[in-house]
Amino acid sequence: MKEHKTQVLAALALALALGMAMPGAVFADGGDVVEGDNAGIEALAEGGEDGIETQAAEGENQEGDGAGEADKIVSASELVTVVDDAKADPAYAKYAALETALGALPRDLTTATSAQTKAVTDAIAAVVALKEKVNGTVPDGKNVEQLVKFTDENMPGFKMWRIASEVINDLQKTAGADAQITAESLKGLSLERMSDYYGKIVAFTNRTVANSIVLLNGRISNSKTFDAYHKVETFIGNVETMLSTNATDEQIATAKAAVVAALPTMVPSVTVGADADNDEIIAAAKQLPNYEKFAALYNSMGFVRALGSNVTVATIDAKYSGKEGKATQLDGYNAMLLAATEIDPQVMVGLVRYELPQTGPDEDKTDVKTPDTGIVGLFESGALDMATLTLIASVAVASIAGIALIAKLYLKHKF
Repeated sequence: MKEHKTQVLAALALALALGMAMPGAVFADGGDVVEGDNAGIEALAEGGEDGIETQAAEGENQEGDGAGEADKIVSASELVTVVDDAKADPAYAKYAALETALGALPRDLTTATSAQTKAVTDAIAAVVALKEKVNGTVPDGKNVEQLVKFTDENMPGFKMWRIASEVINDLQKTAGADAQITAESLKGLSLERMSDYYGKIVAFTNRTVANSIVLLNGRISNSKTFDAYHKVETFIGNVETMLSTNATDEQIATAKAAVVAALPTMVPSVTVGADADNDEIIAAAKQLPNYEKFAALYNSMGFVRALGSNVTVATIDAKYSGKEGKATQLDGYNAMLLAATEIDPQVMVGLVRYELPQTGPDEDKTDVKTPDTGIVGLFESGALDMATLTLIASVAVASIAGIALIAKLYLKHKF
């Protein structure tokens, strides 16, 4: 009997790790959250074989031996990172204003004043144009019941924000009303709660591919770990222009002159003659430390550079629209994330990756070059919907919980 229990325990752990078991929070119907009971995971790991029937049934979230190792899977500092991401989101203040306006409405919406209705209308308009239809009609800005229904049915981003907002408010209470949310202030949270909170906030910050692009671009632009890249970015760009089959002769000549002028500074250990041809100059330039990694990042960000300095969700969606545009966003983001993680693996904290399904003759390909973040998104019918993004978060939480359980059981020599 004991051997059978061990096998069952191992199978359950594996299922959780693969995301086959439900996480603590299961997203349903376009972003609404149904709270589940995952407290038994910790109890199951703590009790081992002999506690399967008792502790798992009781669902007690017990802290004990091995908890520290499991907590490293989602650290408090990583949770703080995604909280900061959410607060830095350009839509954060707008969503907060809408939430405040909705919260000020009376329980009986029919008694709402014109000022209260206008506040909701203005807050919605600040987030999105009132073009989407609600049951065949466009909100006219006067019917508050219709406006409230509009936020529930036609604003998936706002629904995700409300979930993240509840999490951040709860974390603020944990840290203290006037205190900054830090890793130290959250160290008392259990792994399950941190994983749950992490997934909900990530679902908000990565609610569309464009949001993920903005977030990643911001990290590449501002993180000190990319300082070395920024110092050689122009040099890399000129070398890549020399390699480009799409560049004109004039562009190549200009790039060549710039590379030759910069070589003594960029690669002082290499000397090229005055009569060196393009291949020799390129070979010398590639002696730059980490050239291949820097070049991969530079090339992956071409679609972002095409936007100029104004990289926002609005400019991304405006330039890359429709099915082809969304595919460009998806491919570009995946390439950026893959290249960026080669320089700084921590850049992926709180980010998701998306995969396009293979179709046609190459549908059996298995060499999809996307970073192994452990979170897989789906892209169907030319658009990502809220169900997809919430699935990403829920699978991530389930995987984290399963891996944590395996770690605890292994440490206790249960299998």
